[in-house]
Amino acid sequence: MMNKEITIYELLGLIKDDKAPKKIHHQYYEYNWNGIDKDYQKNTGDTLLGNINIQHHLNDKVEIIEEDKKIEKLMQLDTRETRDCIIKIQDKINELIDVVNELKNEVKE
Repeated sequence: MMNKEITIYELLGLIKDDKAPKKIHHQYYEYNWNGIDKDYQKNTGDTLLGNINIQHHLNDKVEIIEEDKKIEKLMQLDTRETRDCIIKIQDKINELIDVVNELKNEVKE
């Protein structure tokens, strides 16, 4: 799993767009998003955004801690739906093969 590093400025943009990450790491602490207070909190209750002078820390880096997500299984389709889906995929693949063959001929010429 790879965590992503962004600036506090970018984090504020995510918060504004209602896409705040659930967990982040800033300096030596892990913070959890509190949607009610619209701020990140340590397990001690200290907040991140409410406790810093934002204008001096917009370029500070925070690490988004991504949580493990389970891979969802594919839905099982009935026989007719499965067959129709496979036929559509085959048609698209055949179209792509035709385009690739045409491009190969153009390159040879």
